[in-house]
Amino acid sequence: MEPVLNASAASLNHPTPMALRLGYGGLLPFVVGAALIWIVRAEALPYVAASLAAYAAVIVSFLGGIHWGFAFRRTDPPQSLFVWGVVPSLVAWVAVVMPAYAGMVCSG
Repeated sequence: MEPVLNASAASLNHPTPMALRLGYGGLLPFVVGAALIWIVRAEALPYVAASLAAYAAVIVSFLGGIHWGFAFRRTDPPQSLFVWGVVPSLVAWVAVVMPAYAGMVCSG
């Protein structure tokens, strides 16, 4: 007998259309920022680079939060999940404090 998948198990394998739209929407600042790096005048370049680095830091922090979500779903989570939930935020903070051209390297 084949196991029956409930709605939550099925949603883990296939994201909802809204989740897909939001995920692709989250790529827009990266695409626009990368294009603007090549298009804007030299005096606007630091602002574009800083905004791109800041958005990258926000996304890196968000990815750290995923580890917290995994940890809270368990009854006895390993402490490493909480550590890895904080490390990306700390790296992102360092990336924001650095000049944009160097901080983007930290953000990936």
